Amino acid sequence: LIQEVEGFSFLSQASIAKFVDQMPKKSFVQVIITAKKSLGEMVKDNLLIDSLGESLKSFELIAIPSLTQRREDIPLLVEYFLKNGCERLGMKLKTIDINALDFLARRDWRENVNELKAVVERALVASDQDVIELPQYLIDEYIQLEGMVANIDRKQAFSFDKSLSNLEKTLIERALDAVGYNQTRAAEVLCISEAN
Repeated sequence: LIQEVEGFSFLSQASIAKFVDQMPKKSFVQVIITAKKSLGEMVKDNLLIDSLGESLKSFELIAIPSLTQRREDIPLLVEYFLKNGCERLGMKLKTIDINALDFLARRDWRENVNELKAVVERALVASDQDVIELPQYLIDEYIQLEGMVANIDRKQAFSFDKSLSNLEKTLIERALDAVGYNQTRAAEVLCISEAN
């Protein structure tokens, strides 16, 4: 499994192309290569070297719609990530609050399944209850970011300074909470001076 091939260096892509070209045609090995864009888009945007682009033309294409286009899958994925996370951590199986699940299902997932998985796992680790609720800072961050991005997508005017200030405040509060309200440590985590 090679994930997000367009992010690999051209040297690494050359190695992948060589491996794919030298692989026996009838082989027990299956190569799965993922990308965020179509092959045509990656070639047009010069994200792939020519030899890898040619090699990938022989691959069977499986296009998976974004998570936002298949919201009905979100509850199933959340359940899977919770079960898997609990097993890996040796925890008793937890469930998720219905309001939290509704929030996850309505949200746009720009980074797709990996982003959803990260959110669920973070909430699982942060929760000491049998029923998981999303931390408020997580909801606030997403709402603020989504509002900013939605305004940009709609080419609608909004107060950038105010939105950025609100988001900055949320991140500082989150950092302070994470380090037990030690201002010096929070400043180090955020790479800012304590005076800011």
